[in-house]
Amino acid sequence: MAHSVKNLLCQSDIDLLLEYMRLDDDRTDQRPDVRSKHPRWGIDPWPQSILESVLDQVLDYHYLVEEVVFNDSIISFRLHADTGTGDISKLGHSVLVPLWAQGSSNTVFFDNYWHGASTRFSREPILPFEYHIPDHQGDVYYTPDLNQLLIDVQQSRVPPQLAHMDDLESVIQHLIDARSGKLISHPDDRTSDYTQIIGYRPDQYPDNDVCDQYLSHIPRENLGGLVIEQVMPWTPGDAIVFDRTQIHCAGSGHTRKIGVTIFTQRA
Repeated sequence: MAHSVKNLLCQSDIDLLLEYMRLDDDRTDQRPDVRSKHPRWGIDPWPQSILESVLDQVLDYHYLVEEVVFNDSIISFRLHADTGTGDISKLGHSVLVPLWAQGSSNTVFFDNYWHGASTRFSREPILPFEYHIPDHQGDVYYTPDLNQLLIDVQQSRVPPQLAHMDDLESVIQHLIDARSGKLISHPDDRTSDYTQIIGYRPDQYPDNDVCDQYLSHIPRENLGGLVIEQVMPWTPGDAIVFDRTQIHCAGSGHTRKIGVTIFTQRA
C-alpha cells in the first residue's frame, strides 16, 4: 500500500535539488512537455546524499538504486507500473519526492498490481509515434505520427499551433529519436489486455466524480476493472513510497510540477 512520510526534506535541501534540476548537462533530456534528468547513482556529481538520507529513513531493507529520474512536467503521466525489465522478485520500492508544484498535484494509486515488465495500460490502441506537443495557447497539438509531422515541417507545412516554436525540426527529430530508442529497449511497454493485472475486476469502474476531478486525462474505458486505492497529494519535502508493481498515474489537476523518483531493488 502506498504511504507518505512527512517532512523529510528541509527547504534548503529542496532548493539544492531544484538547482541541480535547472542545470543543463549531459544527463538532461529536454522535450516540449517534460524536462527530465537521470543522474547515475554513485557516478555523477549531484546532491545524492540528500536522497540517500531519504531512502535510509523510509526503507527497512538493504537496497540498491536502479535509477533516479527528475521530472519537470506540464502533462499528467497515464496508467503505468514501474517494474523495469529485470527479476520481479528483486524489486524494491519507488520513492517519489515532490519538490515543487503549481496547481492541485496528486498521484493516484490503484489497488491493482502488475508482475510483468514496465508498461503503460490503455484499452485503446496507442500509436507508436503519436505525441501531444504544447502549443502557443497553453493547449496541446496532437500528431498521430511524429515522422509525418517532421516531413510536413521540412516541406514548410508547419501547423499554425507550432509556428512559435524555435528549432521545431530539431525538437521533432529529438522526440522521434527518443521514442525510437524506447521502442527498441521496451518493445512491449504498452498493454491493452488487462486480464493479467492483479486485482482486476472486469465489471467495476471508478466513481465518475473521482475520475472528473483526478483522472480527466484518461479515457474512462481505460479505467475499467481498476480500483482506486487512494489519491496522494503532493507536498514538497515529503516522500511517497510504494511498491514498484503497483499501478498508478499522475492526477490531472496541476499545471506544472517537479519531482524526483528513485527506483530501488532489494540487495
